[in-house]
Amino acid sequence: MRRLWYALVVLCMVGLNILFFNRALDFSAKYPLGRLLAGNTLVAGIASSDLPLPYGSVITHINGEAVTAQDAAEALSRAAGEKVLITIQHGDEITVSEFLAGRMNSDLLWFFLFLILCADIHFLWAVAVQVIYSHRYLARLFVYFGLALSVHILTVIDLFSYNRLTAVFLASGAVLGYLGVLIGLNLANRKLSRGTAALLAGAGVIMTASPLALPFVKSSAFVFSLYFTYLAACAGFSIAWLAVSTVRNPNHYLTNRNVSVIVCMLAGFLLPVGLFLLGFQFDLPLPPGTIPVMTLLIPLFIGTRLLKSNSFDMKVYFDRGAIITMLNVVIALIGGFFLFYISNAGGYRYQLTAYYAVFGTLMIYLLDLKHFLGVRINNAVLKLRDYYSGSLQHITELVSSPADLPAKLGKIFEEVRSLTGSKMLKLVLFEDRTGDQNPEISSFMEYAGKSPQFAAFFRVNKGILLRYTLIMNDEQEEKLYRFLSERGSLMAVPLFKGPEIRGALLVGEKASGEPYTEEEFGYLQTVSLQLYQLLENDRLFGNYIIKKRYEKELDIASNIQLRLFPARAPERCGLKISFYNKPYSKVTGDYFDFIPVGRDKTAIIMGDVSGHGLAASMILSMTSSIVNAMLGEKRSIERAVEEINHFLNFRYNGVDLITLFIGIYNKKTRELAYINAGHCTPILMRAGRKDLQYLEGRSKILGADPAANYFSSRLILSKDDELFAYTDGLVEIFDEKSEQQFSEKSVGDILLRMREKDIGEKVHAVMEASAKYKELIRDDLTIIGFRVL
Repeated sequence: MRRLWYALVVLCMVGLNILFFNRALDFSAKYPLGRLLAGNTLVAGIASSDLPLPYGSVITHINGEAVTAQDAAEALSRAAGEKVLITIQHGDEITVSEFLAGRMNSDLLWFFLFLILCADIHFLWAVAVQVIYSHRYLARLFVYFGLALSVHILTVIDLFSYNRLTAVFLASGAVLGYLGVLIGLNLANRKLSRGTAALLAGAGVIMTASPLALPFVKSSAFVFSLYFTYLAACAGFSIAWLAVSTVRNPNHYLTNRNVSVIVCMLAGFLLPVGLFLLGFQFDLPLPPGTIPVMTLLIPLFIGTRLLKSNSFDMKVYFDRGAIITMLNVVIALIGGFFLFYISNAGGYRYQLTAYYAVFGTLMIYLLDLKHFLGVRINNAVLKLRDYYSGSLQHITELVSSPADLPAKLGKIFEEVRSLTGSKMLKLVLFEDRTGDQNPEISSFMEYAGKSPQFAAFFRVNKGILLRYTLIMNDEQEEKLYRFLSERGSLMAVPLFKGPEIRGALLVGEKASGEPYTEEEFGYLQTVSLQLYQLLENDRLFGNYIIKKRYEKELDIASNIQLRLFPARAPERCGLKISFYNKPYSKVTGDYFDFIPVGRDKTAIIMGDVSGHGLAASMILSMTSSIVNAMLGEKRSIERAVEEINHFLNFRYNGVDLITLFIGIYNKKTRELAYINAGHCTPILMRAGRKDLQYLEGRSKILGADPAANYFSSRLILSKDDELFAYTDGLVEIFDEKSEQQFSEKSVGDILLRMREKDIGEKVHAVMEASAKYKELIRDDLTIIGFRVL
């Protein structure tokens, strides 16, 4: 939406340029005189002319037709024929002059084009401010001011031509006055009262409506006097508040800023308006282009630095520039004197050759001397640059030193304070700090918590933030102002990690009261980055220590967990069992076990806890304990499964779920009693058959429903029947690039292809096939296969 508005504004400005350019061309081709025309009165001169045209002369007739201030320009545009007769009266003197029709008045055209250029400069300045500071409240006021001033200057073309847009001229002037008051009050941290706003709006409406309601006054002195009075009152009101604010807060930064604005209001706004009005009363000895040029003081003098800092001390650069300029002037004077002497000396050719040789040698010597002095002056004026470089090198060494964090911060802050003279330094991180902060570093840094408002502000205003550029009338900027004021901070240097704001280095004013230089500003920016790097290094080192401890604990947990799993398959259970288990991390969330239940029965258990890692392994351990305890007490598998479900729902109260397949095989009867609680369906391969069967009977997943009931299913197996079970980590492998996957069908195809092979070979074949996708496996993986003996 914002880009659409930008495009509309640019298109409107392009349209206005085309409109007024065509109007300038049209009127310049019809108006032949060397003075500007206001109504039917000749005012400021734009060119020398053989025809005497005194200031204040009045056009009374065009081609014999009587004209007035309201229709003189229109009558001129209607004039037909190859020649135009214009009757001009000055006092009692009447002059009738004849001009060729259609001849371009180049002086008038160039004046109009110059006005368009000035208007475009103001428009481009407004666009630049909007692009650079799109979210600053004060910036928006300057943008509106620049746009209004651009339109105001364009309407001057109409004022001195067809005089059809006087109301627009006055309306844009009213907007300028209103915005001037708003800017002055905001810079003085005052709010515009409703009464003042109503008074300004009412005066602007009256001024704008007067030429519409009374067309005969649109070019009268009364309207322009009202116009000047309104703008003078607005400018005076703003200047008064800025002056009061400057006196009440004697601060170098505020003084620089407010004086800049006051000078611009006087020289770039109020004075041009006053001269413009005087031009309707007196013949001023100024070219007409002087007035629009004066308005350019606003973007030229203020620029965008007012919104950024407008306060960093440039004296050091001005001093250096003045000295170098004086050297250039001296060299130019010496060179000019010698050239003048040679040109007037005369003499023979060899004498002139000698003169020029001496001149060349002298100039080379002077330029070399200038270079030598320039280097010495540059080193003398900017001598602190070496100090800053040395300090940054020292801070870099401190950052990488093995000292503890409080000691490093203390040394760095002490060095920065001594070099810059700052009364206050603190690093603020916009992070939520858990636990108690180390009291030893609380004087150096602060955790202010995550602040979406600050993040949004700094995301679009990434440069240094000076407290005095913040406006109290904007809610977001007011909070930032109070945040900095409460900590005694003059400026904030934001710290970014990628696009995100992580914190800011808060810097107080100098103890000497002097302003910061650009060199010091760059130094502080680099220091802030080094401080943040120091904290990152400390955090990463702490995380490294924690990680090492965690890995050690994982190793211990892994060793404990391995003891829960069977090291080998049981013998004399009537089954030949083969299995495979691969954890995703050091500990697994997959559970499997083979538990003897009496002489003739063996329990085969396979489970999968949601997730993986240490948390899943802890749930797995509890599941193993419950199963072993229940089966050790000769409880049924229904009772064991219900106990696990009860534990997850009532005692654990977590969000973890378990899929479980538990079966008890009786080697005498070859009966398998089993419960499948949401687990992957095991595959049954009957001896002598070439198809695959899937075990029926699937109950709810454990932990999902506290009221769930679980019932076992029974299956009679025959000799050489085989059963193949696995966890979902095996069949959830998918390659997004090739769109290939390892699924239940893939497992079935391998088992059919290996139909005549041993159960161990089948398990190994499935394992090898899944290993091709090892980069895509993101879960624990367990396989169990058995053949009935």
